Amino acid sequence: MNVTLFWTDPNFGEVEQRVYRDSAPIDPDNLPAPLATLSPGVLSWTDENATQGLTYYYAVSAVVQGEEVVSDSVEVLVEPTWPAAPHWRVNITQTHVTSGFQFWIAEMELRETPGGPSVATGGTPSASVQYAGNEAQYAFDGNPLTGWSSTSGANPPQWLRYSLPSAHPVAEVALQAGDTSARAGRAPAALQIQYSLDGANWITAKTYTGIPAWAPGEVRTFSTL
Repeated sequence: MNVTLFWTDPNFGEVEQRVYRDSAPIDPDNLPAPLATLSPGVLSWTDENATQGLTYYYAVSAVVQGEEVVSDSVEVLVEPTWPAAPHWRVNITQTHVTSGFQFWIAEMELRETPGGPSVATGGTPSASVQYAGNEAQYAFDGNPLTGWSSTSGANPPQWLRYSLPSAHPVAEVALQAGDTSARAGRAPAALQIQYSLDGANWITAKTYTGIPAWAPGEVRTFSTL
């Protein structure tokens, strides 16, 4: 992620300028190592190594007659760019059981912002396999006592999908385990968050492995970045 800084330079006779970055307000008396050293007269610079979702503090200095004059630090939040698509799915590559009915998701939410409400409304749920009476739609009905179940003997990977009416950014996917110990054991131990622009070609936004066992009814969130 890029962050571009612009500034004015009221100093005369400087020999160089320095750009500083830190995770806290920059103390002119205790400067970190400079991120960049620039020639006199330069009035902008781009940080090409900023991480989405983090807050940085930047300061620019001028070295004049052997002394360093440091600007006030500026706080910059690097806003995340969440992936946007109409089709989203959780591709489950492992659960905590290895035979019989291996998959159960009580509820699945697609959230535009972390901790926000689900945008999975007005669209179409589907799944790679589904047991009669526990189809994909029951993972989007707001009732934690129902859910999506695979058929018996269906092995990983299996997926649970929601197709929105139009492309939408998704910051995180929330999953809720089933309401009993047996159902919670069928929650994911490894999964991929995937999205598609056409419903046929899928892009993996993020992969999660080593997911620990779930308690009955437990809700966990998985970022798309």
